[in-house]
Amino acid sequence: MAVENNQYFSKTIEKGLIILNLFDRDHPRRSLTEISQITGINKTSVYRFVNTLVKLGYLTKNSSNKLLKLGPRAFVLGHNFLHSFDLLQGVKPLIDKAFIEHKITIDSALLYEYTLISLYRREAPNIITFRLPLVMDNLYARAMGKAVLAHINEAELSRFLGTAPLKKLTSKTFVQKEAILKELELTKNRGYAINNE
Repeated sequence: MAVENNQYFSKTIEKGLIILNLFDRDHPRRSLTEISQITGINKTSVYRFVNTLVKLGYLTKNSSNKLLKLGPRAFVLGHNFLHSFDLLQGVKPLIDKAFIEHKITIDSALLYEYTLISLYRREAPNIITFRLPLVMDNLYARAMGKAVLAHINEAELSRFLGTAPLKKLTSKTFVQKEAILKELELTKNRGYAINNE
């Protein structure tokens, strides 16, 4: 992420946050060497950043293999974000009302870059459902992601399709831009998305 030169911008904090953002569902554990190679930050500095993040609880280090993963403070920070987020307070009563009237599963999420962050969910009674992860990527291959992509403006969609990594998750995953655009048009026209993975 490019940031304008600003005398009040802390490059040190930026580097620490870049390191934290390396940990995701596809890469829950990382080594110091891997972090240094990906970020371009020298290994000595990475060691300092990582040890600070471990000491503060944002990362934990496995004592036997030295691999790092997100720590409990990272979870608490995300949890606090969701509960202090104004949009959640606006969405919750609408979902609760629709749930009471229709008794169907309803999800809400926030689009941030190429990721959906689950805000609030009500599940239909007596139905076995697959729980969505709190954070979802691969939007082109998920029903909720398709529903969102079908309704963003053309410039944003073009940027997404031009820069997001499109990888085949199953034999049914559309990774060709034309096929994805066709699926999104169908989604928009019918008013709901289908997860055909």
